[in-house]
Parts: sequence; C-alpha cells; structure tokens
Amino acid sequence: MPVVPAGVNRRDALLVLAPMSLIGDGGKPTRTVHAGTWISRDDPLVELHPHNFQMPDAAELVRTPKAESSTRTEA
Repeated sequence: MPVVPAGVNRRDALLVLAPMSLIGDGGKPTRTVHAGTWISRDDPLVELHPHNFQMPDAAELVRTPKAESSTRTEA
C-alpha cells in the first residue's frame, strides 16, 4: 500500500499513527488503513478516532545533510 494514496495531498492530509480496520456485517474487515499512510482530513475515520492522526509535517523525519569533510589543510 502506498504511503500517499492517489488523490490525497499534503494540504488535506493527516498521517495515520496506528493501524485501524472498519468491521462490516459478519465481522469481516471492510477497510483497513495502515500506520504511516496519509488519509484525507474529511475521512470518517478521522472523526471517529481523531487521536490516531497527526499532520504529516510534524511526523516526517527531518534529514539534515552530513557535514562535508574538507581535505584542505591550513598552512
């Protein structure tokens, strides 16, 4: 499953923090969302379990570039 499903953009997205499943008639899952996946803010799961989501910017790893080693020597 892609982290960013088709049709979901950063402006309207929240990050799923925990896997969740909707259970339909007969006790079978009808929909599953996985942790680490973006979901639309207006998705019904967000209203049902708002504590299971956060904004993507706050959840993304911030990669800092490694300092480049200099081979230059001072005289």
